[in-house]
Amino acid sequence: MSKQKTWQKHARKKPAASKLSAKARQSRQDMVADVARQLGMKPDDPAMRRIDAQVRAIQGETEAAMATLDDLIANPPDVSDLALNLEERARLKARTGDLPGAGADLDRAIELEPEHGFLWQSRAQIKAARGDRDGALADFEEALSREPDNEAAIAGRNELLEQDGYADCDLDQDQQAIYDRATSCAEAGNLAQARANLDSLIDQLPNVAKFRSFRAVLRMKLDDPAGAEDDLTTASQLEPANGKIFENLGLIRLISGEPRTALTALDQAIKLGRHNLYAFLCRGQAHQALDNPSAALADFSKAIDIDPHNPDAYIHRAKVKAKLDDLPGALKDMNQGIAIEPNPRIIEIRVTMHLQIGDLQAAAGDLDLLLQEEPDNLTHLLLRSTLRRELDDIKGAWEDCQRAEAIAPNDPELVKIKGILSKIGRLQ
Repeated sequence: MSKQKTWQKHARKKPAASKLSAKARQSRQDMVADVARQLGMKPDDPAMRRIDAQVRAIQGETEAAMATLDDLIANPPDVSDLALNLEERARLKARTGDLPGAGADLDRAIELEPEHGFLWQSRAQIKAARGDRDGALADFEEALSREPDNEAAIAGRNELLEQDGYADCDLDQDQQAIYDRATSCAEAGNLAQARANLDSLIDQLPNVAKFRSFRAVLRMKLDDPAGAEDDLTTASQLEPANGKIFENLGLIRLISGEPRTALTALDQAIKLGRHNLYAFLCRGQAHQALDNPSAALADFSKAIDIDPHNPDAYIHRAKVKAKLDDLPGALKDMNQGIAIEPNPRIIEIRVTMHLQIGDLQAAAGDLDLLLQEEPDNLTHLLLRSTLRRELDDIKGAWEDCQRAEAIAPNDPELVKIKGILSKIGRLQ
């Protein structure tokens, strides 16, 4: 068994509920076939049933996925498949809250195939979720001894070692009370009062990175990005080996429209061990903004390796692939992102991609989905009318015009489309 024969080994995000979900997702059969092609699997490969269970889990069919895995584990084709099926069932159990059951399945998988680092990494994540920090650290080390480049194991180990990410600071009773008040106010949503308490504490202890980082978060929420950047810049000088500070500094600079300085901070964060989803996702966006598509593509691919169920990573990579003229690859990533989390904004982008490759029928189908969500969207109605006309659905094109006319009867684009349809009617 090779590591490449595992698919989507990291924690899953349950798809968001939406009226778009059923139609926006690829069919289960199409997704299974797609994954099989990526892995070079034949239709009669015993692992195809596991892939089917994974897709069912992604699409919210938890009970059906669990039943398939139970059957595969009860009747395993071979030992390697048994270990993989146990790992997959462990992930599903963890997602449904059965952490003890997940741990037991991973114990069995490791006993069967102890040489595979990703099994140790999966068990480490379960142990961390159950509060067994020492056990999780030991398993992460076992994973990395077998797979030194395992990004999820690196990130998990670093998070545990880092704990809250900041050097300890001894506070007297009054200072602790101020900090506790700041924390309580922030949790209650009283950000201004939390900020006031932190101001008081920082006046007394100006060289504590933890407090400045806390205040930076509040400043961002209070629409003060410049102040947040100042606090994090100071914090990075106070603790230059703390990758978490540089990661946050890169994020704030990216949000503030400073991709070049964001890239500098994110490079440093990753150099210091912040090998996590958001570090690579943010750095990819910085490269994207600086027109470095190859570097952006590499970072988004690393983000997907760490969490194959993050829709943003697929969408960003799709945009980069489109820029690199890989439209089929871009559309494939776009489909995967939408399958995980249907989103009208992203489906709009997919409409554009369908148009770029000349698939008018698919573009019209996506507009159907968008208009189910927002029936009075004039732009979508007019575009669908145009596509219907191109697809020789003149009746449908007129129906869209009539709906658009009820919204904006004098819209210039509507007038133009009606004129074209009238000419077609006279010719017929």
